[in-house]
Amino acid sequence: MDTWLPRHGELCEEHGVKLMRWGLPFGVAEDHAYVYETDLPIAGFMEFKGAVSTVSGERLWDYSKTTVLYCPN
Repeated sequence: MDTWLPRHGELCEEHGVKLMRWGLPFGVAEDHAYVYETDLPIAGFMEFKGAVSTVSGERLWDYSKTTVLYCPN
C-alpha cells in the first residue's frame, strides 16, 4: 500500500484511525473500498480523509463516497 498511498499508515496513526480492511469492490462505481475504525467525530474523520487522499500537494482522486457506520457498544 505504501507504493500508491505513501504515508497512509503514518496518517492513520497521527489521526487515530485504524485500517481494518481494504479491497477492490465489484459491481459499483468505486474502485477501492476501505474499512476504518476510529473514535473520531465525523469532522475529524473527514480531515483524515482529505490528508490521506493528497500526496505531495496533489489530490489522488476527485470523487469518493464515504459511508459512516455508527456502532454503539
